Amino acid sequence: LHVELGSTDHVLDGLSRAAYTHAHAGRGRLAAQLLSASLALHEEAGLAVPLYQRRRADELAEMLHGQLDDAAFTQAWEEGAGLSLDEAVALALGE
Repeated sequence: LHVELGSTDHVLDGLSRAAYTHAHAGRGRLAAQLLSASLALHEEAGLAVPLYQRRRADELAEMLHGQLDDAAFTQAWEEGAGLSLDEAVALALGE
């Protein structure tokens, strides 16, 4: 719905929330990709990352470092950072 409305800030929050869910389900690679995409797309759009999202991102990054080795984390993070908004949403939706 937020995609259709053009509400980028809400879409990016949704990506971060999806990353949180996947991290807690043990899907660290996907979580790292989504979190990275959310943060990179905030920057690309010139949007500040709200404090609650920053706290979530910090918590998730720590959790993901526990789930993935350094190489796997770095690869997933870089892949996520390279996604467009549409690609990140499709990934979050499992498309």
